[in-house]
Amino acid sequence: MKKLRNFIITFLLVFLFSSTFNFSTWKVHAQDNVTKVNHFYSADTVVSGTTTPNTRVKYVGKNNYGETYGVFSAVSNSDGIFKMYVGNHQANTTFTIYTYDSTGDLIDSDEVFVLKASLDAYFSIGFGNKMVEDQGEIGETPIKRPMPSVYYTASQDSKIEIMVNDKIIKTDKAGGGYRLLECPEIHLGDFVQIRVSKGNVIKTYELLATSYDIYDKFMYVYPISTSKVTSWSDSIRFYLPSNLKFSGLLTNTKNLLPSGVIKQSYDGNTTIFPLTLYDGEFENVIYNRSIKLSTSPKPDIEPVSQISKEVTGFATENSLITVLDEQNTKLGESLTNENGRFAVPVNKLEPDSIIKVETRIPNTDKYDYSYTSVEEVYVDDLSDNNDYITGQSSFGKEAEVFLLDSNSMIKSLSVNGATTKISKKSIGKFTLNKGSMFKLYIGKQKANSIIQVELRENGMSLSLPTKIVKDKTAPVISGVKNNGLYKADVIPLFNEGDAIIDGKIYVKGTKITKEGHHKFIVKDSVGNTTTIVFRIDKTAPVISGIKNNGLYKVNVIPVFHEGKATIDGKTYVKGTKITKEGHHKFIVKDNAGNSTTLLFTIDKTAPLTPTVNKIKSSSRSLSGKGEKGSEIYAYKGKVRFGHTSVNSKGTYSLKISKQRKGVILTVYAVDKAGNKSKSKNIKVG
Repeated sequence: MKKLRNFIITFLLVFLFSSTFNFSTWKVHAQDNVTKVNHFYSADTVVSGTTTPNTRVKYVGKNNYGETYGVFSAVSNSDGIFKMYVGNHQANTTFTIYTYDSTGDLIDSDEVFVLKASLDAYFSIGFGNKMVEDQGEIGETPIKRPMPSVYYTASQDSKIEIMVNDKIIKTDKAGGGYRLLECPEIHLGDFVQIRVSKGNVIKTYELLATSYDIYDKFMYVYPISTSKVTSWSDSIRFYLPSNLKFSGLLTNTKNLLPSGVIKQSYDGNTTIFPLTLYDGEFENVIYNRSIKLSTSPKPDIEPVSQISKEVTGFATENSLITVLDEQNTKLGESLTNENGRFAVPVNKLEPDSIIKVETRIPNTDKYDYSYTSVEEVYVDDLSDNNDYITGQSSFGKEAEVFLLDSNSMIKSLSVNGATTKISKKSIGKFTLNKGSMFKLYIGKQKANSIIQVELRENGMSLSLPTKIVKDKTAPVISGVKNNGLYKADVIPLFNEGDAIIDGKIYVKGTKITKEGHHKFIVKDSVGNTTTIVFRIDKTAPVISGIKNNGLYKVNVIPVFHEGKATIDGKTYVKGTKITKEGHHKFIVKDNAGNSTTLLFTIDKTAPLTPTVNKIKSSSRSLSGKGEKGSEIYAYKGKVRFGHTSVNSKGTYSLKISKQRKGVILTVYAVDKAGNKSKSKNIKVG
């Protein structure tokens, strides 16, 4: 089967190239040794070189099974440069490039030795099941094409740079194994350069983005957009990639118009159009298939709901479209455009009803129609604090949620003239459960974002009404907190809106200095409000019952009316009597952080009884020893005749008048706390 398949494909390709290119227009002269091929590596899929200008180069090679597979062919340009897709080859093998003149005679050939790619590099370009959406051509809806991907491997930590038209579109770091990089920037027919580098080694390899692979088969179908064609049509428009050349489509023109649109006459009978696509310069075949068209004149109606403002779809170009309700009342009417698209404005559609869409060619008897139901759909309001978008619909097995970008407007053309189409970004795809209700997780979206849900079923889609994400997020206040207590001036900050403080307009950035309770309110432009209350307290706690540096000979009870206290570093229970003698540190700290600190001493111990030196009737002083810092009091009977302080050496001396012999004098000491010693009596000698 493989040999038969290879024979058929080889025959078709040879026939295709011999029939679609006019060799007689080439003016060349056969000569030897004119074809020079550049180095070709095992990571390349494109062989390049120079030969006689405007000649055809061909290659017949073998695939990985060792079987001959197809004839690859390209045309050299006016400078004699050619690039030809030949697929990947194993290193240390050879293949031959042949050059032919306009009559098909062989001019020259060159054998190519396949070099081993540096850094163990291997690359290929494929088109996967995942689709990438492109904006459609004028008058068309966006089309989808297979996502191009670069499949590669290279030595660990090699730098990979993928380029199209000398512009880097993707970079990566090789991990040593195979990797797949999605590259939506690559289009069918692009020559892609891949630069791989590590250390001083830098190599560039070239590939061609083609739907044809080395296993002799065309891969995923590239969608070709056309105008609506029916048995009433007299022409058809094809929308092809504008970077490519083509043959087929029952036309002799090889080059697309600049717009990428070609109009083909149509007799209403032919339903298959052969199509081959080539790269724009060297004419490598990159795509080959036939397009089959449906020719029913019945309108194709896109899904419609009770909130639809238009009934849209496709019918024969320039036909008259009329929309009727179940009572045959006309709801709207308009003409299709040159692509067969119609958009009939309607006022109000009843959910779960049936509408009839008629099509007719004016001034003829050509008439047909289709029916469709009006789907019942609803989408609930969405706010910026919701994670889900909810609603219900009688239509749809799948859903996709889009974020519409109102700042990126893409010009399009509607049935009634120029309009704008908003580009969109997919947020997520979902499978809908049975039943009409849906709840789709999309995460929180920014306020004023535009969200749209698109429902799909059986190849059709229905866009639900756009929803603007409502701003339900209250302003954020920083710098102060609700129920906050501050011991210093504050400056409230807020991210949006206007503010008032204690009922008065607050000027942003103003320092709030007044002590006491405050109420701060911020309201944004849509009425969301944030209110906080706070208090400023810059006054330190007041302590009574003791004084700073106080000295007490009795137990004390400090008194305070706010905050919490510590005594000598330990928690103090309010109202507790402090009895311990010695030095104390008493701190009270209020809730705002203001604090008051007092140091005091309790001394309840009486000083030692002072000593008195001998005294005579002739003595003019009274002296002795006592507790340092205490006061010495001297009495004669009940009369105090003097007092003095004990110095730092523990001695004292008190000047006195001469006393009569035999008189009894009394002396005692009083310390700083007021404690009194025992009395000492001495007799004047």
